[in-house]
Amino acid sequence: SLDEDNASTKVKSQVLLSKTKLEDLVPKSVAAAVLELLHQQPEDLQPTDICILVSRHLQASRIRESLASVGLPSRLVSQGDVLTSEAALVLQRFLDCLAKPAHTGNLRLVACSALLQWNKEQLQHCENNGELDQLALRFQKWALKLPKLGLLGCLSELLKGRTMADLSERGRLLGDLQQCAQLVQEAIHQQGLDAPTAAAWLRRQRLQPVDSVPESRQPHSDVAESAVAVVTVHRSKGLEYPVVICPYLWQAPSQPEGPLFRCEADPYWNLVLSTNWGEGWQVSERARQASLQEAERLAYVAVTRACSLLILVWARAAKQEGNPLTNWLFGPDAIDAAMQELTPQRMQTWLNNQNINISVLAHQAIEPQQHWRAAPPVGDLSLGAIPQRRLDLSWGRSSYSSWVANAQNHGGSAPADPMELEEGRDTDQQIQESLPSDQADGPRPTAVVNPAESTWPEQSPLGTFPRGAEAGDCLHRILERLNFNEPLTTNAAASTIEEELRRTGLDPGLLMSVQDGLTNVLNTPMGGDLGSLCLNQLDQRRRIHELSFDLPVAHSGSAVDALAIAKVFELDSWARFATPYCEKIAALDIYSRGFLTGSIDLVFNDSEDLSKARWWVADWKSNWIGQRDQEGQIISCGPIDYNNEAMEQQMLHHHYPLQAHLYLVALHRYLTWRLPNYDPNRHLGGYAYVFLRGLPGEQAMENDSLREPIPGLIVEPAPLKRILQLDRLLMKGRQ
Repeated sequence: SLDEDNASTKVKSQVLLSKTKLEDLVPKSVAAAVLELLHQQPEDLQPTDICILVSRHLQASRIRESLASVGLPSRLVSQGDVLTSEAALVLQRFLDCLAKPAHTGNLRLVACSALLQWNKEQLQHCENNGELDQLALRFQKWALKLPKLGLLGCLSELLKGRTMADLSERGRLLGDLQQCAQLVQEAIHQQGLDAPTAAAWLRRQRLQPVDSVPESRQPHSDVAESAVAVVTVHRSKGLEYPVVICPYLWQAPSQPEGPLFRCEADPYWNLVLSTNWGEGWQVSERARQASLQEAERLAYVAVTRACSLLILVWARAAKQEGNPLTNWLFGPDAIDAAMQELTPQRMQTWLNNQNINISVLAHQAIEPQQHWRAAPPVGDLSLGAIPQRRLDLSWGRSSYSSWVANAQNHGGSAPADPMELEEGRDTDQQIQESLPSDQADGPRPTAVVNPAESTWPEQSPLGTFPRGAEAGDCLHRILERLNFNEPLTTNAAASTIEEELRRTGLDPGLLMSVQDGLTNVLNTPMGGDLGSLCLNQLDQRRRIHELSFDLPVAHSGSAVDALAIAKVFELDSWARFATPYCEKIAALDIYSRGFLTGSIDLVFNDSEDLSKARWWVADWKSNWIGQRDQEGQIISCGPIDYNNEAMEQQMLHHHYPLQAHLYLVALHRYLTWRLPNYDPNRHLGGYAYVFLRGLPGEQAMENDSLREPIPGLIVEPAPLKRILQLDRLLMKGRQ
């Protein structure tokens, strides 16, 4: 009984506390009662034997918070959404700091959250001694490492062992936090989100919860073993527990206020303008009685869930007449009694007269001082199976980029995660172009050209376009979304380009230069074995963008190494990138089994007649090649600089020939599975490397032969002996 609180607050017995004030006392009282039960019967009673029945989800949330504060795990036997939990709010604080590491308000919130647990004095001290600034630097580093580490990895670097243990002791918070991080990480992966957009995504999910919660968002912590069950009365039908606690049956059901009323037997709604007299009063009275009967029915369901022990909470709150406990605890004569008359003495008198075995205990407003600890497991420890062989470190997922990442001309600074390196990103550009000439390991992308010996333009519309991995990735995405058969001046094309520029954080004012530059890319004849074919001639049926692949590597035989690949390039000595290039491949650090992953920017065919068409791979390259003055300042960048020698230097420097051959193997296998009567001699075309900043456009090509090298384009037929031998090597490994 919570009635003793009136005396403790020195309030006259005839003045009752409100329902809200008494309801605030319930969670801590319930937590204290559960602790006492578990300590009284440490061997016979476990948390999983206890059930707490509630009427609303808000009550369940408060009960679970109080249980967690004393270390008691709980599970909600009802549908919930982990992205609306306390853990989701904690993760929101963390993501907001990743999105804006220098935002002082966000830093204060995460510092005082469960992740760092700074108090007010510690926060003020850290603001003065610079520790808050150090925290901002840490978040700045995590924001950069987010694509590689993932959200859970960044969180683990923040959480220290002591904090992790504290979160574990707080019931479900740690489990919910990990589940929320996994859901956000999945959204980051599927939607290509960065820290700011991931923070915005989580905020939308928290503030606009879905109507039907999918299974993946139902809290995993709610199925924890040995946890106190918190169940809504509606959901409890058919369930039984050794101990059941009903903390809220002393509350009267809410009364229908109208003006629309409908009884169960009446199929129509009744519109009542006045409930004070006549038929309106009768309708409202029937609705009120139906509400009281429903509350009594649910109370009966609640009290019959207990097998051994039933604990009811009684409280005399103002205006709670009509609650279902009155009839049971005070007798039928008390049905119409005012709450002031339902004293503990009257309850005890009636129960004694009825010889009902019920103990009435007064509530003590004392904070729980104990903390629950699960009993240590009993049993003998044993060792698991001991591996009888060494782990195969060669097995894993690799890619062209991870194979060349440790090459000397990459400075050892390229990341090695194949999932991060692929998708057509020019990660090597950001490394090389940012280094001065005396620090770069390889050649600077500078062309030495005599303008008098060439008629090609000296400037490209994309010559001043930003450089680096993100800018190159932006051009990749634009080309993936554009309609090659329409002018890039259309509203649809302009909208696509502007959207991708903004997404990358680039100036939308670059729209015209991108339109002009990519128009040159689409309108320039490819030359070589492709002759007058232009990319703008390829409709949707003749091209595939971003063809991803996973090729088995050496599932039988020995691991593939650099020397074996180098021997493949000794074949087809007539083809480009033959014997001299073998030495560069042999120097790579390659030793792989498992799978080779990648994504081809463009696959296309060279004829509308599919019986005669050959299939090619194309790769977009945003490498900057231009002219600089004696002080290293940029002068120009245009088709005149993308001559055959300069582009070949880039091809060798970044191991693009190896990439091209791997892509052709992937295309060869794809056509084997998908093209009827496929014959590589007739259907496998070759590769085209398109240096986006260097193509001259259709107008500049008018007087030039298509058999001569075209600026910005490396077009080569497939060396079939190499491709077929490389295909066998990857499939069967070294024999």
